[in-house]
Amino acid sequence: MSDYWSALQRVLRGEVAQMDMPGREVQTGVWVGLNTRIAWGDVNIEGEVYIGSGVEIEPGVTIQGPTWIGSGSHLREGSTVVRSVLFEYTRIAQAQNFHEMIVAPQYCVDRAGTTFYIGDESCPLRWGDARG
Repeated sequence: MSDYWSALQRVLRGEVAQMDMPGREVQTGVWVGLNTRIAWGDVNIEGEVYIGSGVEIEPGVTIQGPTWIGSGSHLREGSTVVRSVLFEYTRIAQAQNFHEMIVAPQYCVDRAGTTFYIGDESCPLRWGDARG
């Protein structure tokens, strides 16, 4: 997990030669794909951040980079994502805080390698599949 997370952090910081960020840079260090719905006036996004196509970001969301948000993801109101990687179609529940994690619709992994699965009652975080 740490190798994958570290590699994406390096890509987002521009440390990998000949690796251009996809999407369009809409503000310094923030790249966005097509057909996104972002409450620009009511969110706090600090680069380096990639936001994939079809992503929805509700008001009150904070994103601190380096962070990669996969296509089709949905960040609910008041959530925070810091130095993390969200796979495609990941939904972050309202007012949840994800810090240095890899998050997929069915599981999430922290930097220490601890894995939580959707519905795991021992995990204080709530996330899911944005498609359902």
